[in-house]
Amino acid sequence: MSVKKIFMEKGKNRMFIERYVKSTLGKVGYSKMEIHKGSLSTRIILNVERPPLVIGHAGTKINMLTEDLKEKFKMDDPNVDVQAVKEPYLDVNIMAEEIGDAIERGDRYRIIAHRAVDAVMAHGALGVEVKLSGKIKGKGERGSTEKFRKGYMKKTGFPLTMVRHAKIQARLKQGIIGINVDILPPDLKFPDQIIFRTPQKKNIPVLVQSAEKKLVPVQSAENKK
Repeated sequence: MSVKKIFMEKGKNRMFIERYVKSTLGKVGYSKMEIHKGSLSTRIILNVERPPLVIGHAGTKINMLTEDLKEKFKMDDPNVDVQAVKEPYLDVNIMAEEIGDAIERGDRYRIIAHRAVDAVMAHGALGVEVKLSGKIKGKGERGSTEKFRKGYMKKTGFPLTMVRHAKIQARLKQGIIGINVDILPPDLKFPDQIIFRTPQKKNIPVLVQSAEKKLVPVQSAENKK
């Protein structure tokens, strides 16, 4: 098997594993999954918003998940670790999932989107955009797209690589609603960003020549004050 096919098979297997894990965990605020394969075991790190729901009482749920991964995907001694996401409101996957859940519950999409955008900006994001596509206005209406944006958002060029993106679907009676979430995290610097700094005043001593022909420092008027 060629190197290209090996990488393709690994990527396909990872996709199936992540899809199975997400469907098994349910509504836990899933963010991402990391797989580290060693010589004797495979370590799987799950980043979620609510770890207790993944672990279960006395570790029952996580033990069941470990056994399922071992049997279904032929993993060698899988070890599943669960980590809590520190900033869930800055995580695109968690925010997209929350928006999708609210839409499937029947909440008004404009209220959902505005509430999500405000929450993301309140937690320090530089910019956020939520895009909803499909029959968002109800059954019998034409498909449409609406965007809800706040802050600074790049669409082209190198800064686009800094934007975090998530795309999911919400299933309603009238059809599927596409949900796209873009978040620009805080503390980023862009090539075209201009920072204005206020110059600081420095007190430099003035040297004068004394009667003995020696240079003596004299305090300036600002220092005397």
